[in-house]
Amino acid sequence: MNRSSKWVLAAAILGAAAGCHQKEKSEADKALSNLQLGVRQGLDAVKGAVSDAQKDYQQSAQAKIDRVSASIDDLQKKAEQASGQVQAGMRQTVRDLQAQRDALQAKLDAMKNSTADAWKDMAAGVDQSIRDLQKASDKAAAQFQDVPPKK
Repeated sequence: MNRSSKWVLAAAILGAAAGCHQKEKSEADKALSNLQLGVRQGLDAVKGAVSDAQKDYQQSAQAKIDRVSASIDDLQKKAEQASGQVQAGMRQTVRDLQAQRDALQAKLDAMKNSTADAWKDMAAGVDQSIRDLQKASDKAAAQFQDVPPKK
């Protein structure tokens, strides 16, 4: 084999090896792209599930707030029918409950724009605030249950 034949043979071997390397690289790139797509789809599914859970929680919390708001409205109507010092006390109680409810509503509204980690902490605070508001509302309703209307 002469010198030029050896070079031609070496070039052919290098070309074939480069072609195999390109093919392997192309397959690896394709596998990586598929993996990235799968990860993106998995993350989207998790985000969707978390988002759904957050929406369900917010709807449930809002329903609880709405129920307590209706009780506060009933107390306000009853306060309008009371007389004298009782009326003044009831009105103050209603204002306090409304302020507590408004602060709770602001917490719930802030949750809509929070991160997943902050959301968990905020949910615990909202849950406690709902319990506190419900307890205060129930106490006020019991306290003013037998208030006679003004004459």
